[in-house]
Amino acid sequence: MVDAQLSIISQWKMSEHPANFLPAEVNFLSEIAVGVGHDGEALVEEDHHAFKQRIIAVPRILARRVENAEVRPNLGGVWGEELLRGHSLRNELVHPAQDRDMPRITIPELLGIAKAVKQYFKELATIAPQNFDLYERLLDSFDLPSDAEVDRDMTRMRNFRRLHPDRPVMFSQLNLPEERDNA
Repeated sequence: MVDAQLSIISQWKMSEHPANFLPAEVNFLSEIAVGVGHDGEALVEEDHHAFKQRIIAVPRILARRVENAEVRPNLGGVWGEELLRGHSLRNELVHPAQDRDMPRITIPELLGIAKAVKQYFKELATIAPQNFDLYERLLDSFDLPSDAEVDRDMTRMRNFRRLHPDRPVMFSQLNLPEERDNA
């Protein structure tokens, strides 16, 4: 969904400031490729760029054209690695290889990826606020559980599953007091 959000912001900003963008930038932001066919005819096709290229280039283009600023998202930290890993895992799940088992992703891994997405948009809100400040306001209300809360809930889930292997686990059951979990 990171790429989808970048596309939404791109379309919004291009419609607000159409004269600011070069034709090549409009094509890139709109994921359109213009080429020439075998018979010399002009072709317009959908063009998907690499995820890493888009998550760096889209904010740079928008900042340059809307804010008149040069920015570069810093993906060098742990959250940048998690963001890229999350995209790779997403691709494995959405487009599984025929000869491989479906990958398993743990809740802590998923939480790490969610934190990376949140940090990416916080970074964009900091370096390009005219384009991305709305994400900071949205993300402030997007609470993620702490690692301790996830560990607590996973322990409760395992205890419930051990005691009731055939019963479905209801989310409300995870919030039961500890003493009832062990009953």
